[in-house]
Amino acid sequence: MFERSQISLSFTLLLAICCSITFVLTDYDIVDVRELFNYDSNLILKGQVYRFISYPLAHEGLLHLLVNLLVFIPLGLCYERYLKNPKIFLYTLFLVFSFIPAFLCFLGSFLLLELKELSLIGCSGWCFILSVWLAKRYSSRMSYNYSAKRCLTLMISAYTMN
Repeated sequence: MFERSQISLSFTLLLAICCSITFVLTDYDIVDVRELFNYDSNLILKGQVYRFISYPLAHEGLLHLLVNLLVFIPLGLCYERYLKNPKIFLYTLFLVFSFIPAFLCFLGSFLLLELKELSLIGCSGWCFILSVWLAKRYSSRMSYNYSAKRCLTLMISAYTMN
């Protein structure tokens, strides 16, 4: 039987695997997942509202995917351990970190005509928000008097902290 923390740790890895699979499907011309999942306000108006939350799963290229996963996996695992609840983790990732920014972008596309053709893709937003969360959470520990080695040690301990 899995403990609660073991189950929650699997969601970050499961999302990383989903991102990787969507890239492979697109790269090998099986199906263009970028066209299916990316945020496009014109397609949302045609009823494809799933695009509000699906765009983080598709990536533009291999480098885009690798950099995002390199940042997302350790930060996601750290955030999951902090929350200790897989439902809240998925809720914050998809509703707070995906839907709300995409919806605001959608509303903005009608106020500013330049955003009409805007396309969102990849989990860079998740990486940015999780990086800000981690910096805010551990900012009381950080000091400008620390050496670069000490700052790196603190970041690594933050990733491995329960």
